[in-house]
Amino acid sequence: MIALMIAWKQLNPTDPVTVVSAVRCYASRGLPLVTDRTRGGPPMNRLVTVLQHEPALVTEAARRERVDFTWLLEALGDKMMNNGELAALHAAPQAEATLSNGYLQAITGGEWDAVLGSSEEYPQHVSDWWTVMVPGDSSLGLTLPEDASSDELVALLGGPPESAVPISWNPATLTLNVVSADHCLPVTRDGCAPGTCGGCRSRRVYNKRTGYGVECRCDD
Repeated sequence: MIALMIAWKQLNPTDPVTVVSAVRCYASRGLPLVTDRTRGGPPMNRLVTVLQHEPALVTEAARRERVDFTWLLEALGDKMMNNGELAALHAAPQAEATLSNGYLQAITGGEWDAVLGSSEEYPQHVSDWWTVMVPGDSSLGLTLPEDASSDELVALLGGPPESAVPISWNPATLTLNVVSADHCLPVTRDGCAPGTCGGCRSRRVYNKRTGYGVECRCDD
């Protein structure tokens, strides 16, 4: 069960908002979309926080179509992982190999808007993981996994794009987590795949920390 949301520029927590990128916003529906700092604090995937402050880099990365761990580390340096954290990761070769194969995916504003627009309204956020979109300084952006834990993680996608799952490294506990997809895989630019239950659907939900998003969920 993976959800999908976007980083927006918040003008007022209760008023319609202005979109950072070329993605249309849902202000016409009065949805109080929020940034990573307006309700409940910043998101816990460090990459989300860092990339929100690097719109030009996001655009550059999105033009690559696939953005892997090594490229991100070279581009972001110690904003992504400091020397001590890297040394700890190097000491765990299996975890390092898995994380090194992680990547982010590019998406256009139009593709993102289409997924949001085709999603049903749902009253509450229930997933442990969902997917966020960080916009660049153009109509391009990147999708990243985000989670509901209280720990700061470095999280990317792992596995083939058509069946990707979140993978995350916890610098504090030195542990790697490869998330089970359960019934539904993370959303793609084409929306939710049917999943193992055959009925995964995209649902727009609300999370107090990250605002509105979209989950891929089986029918209740």
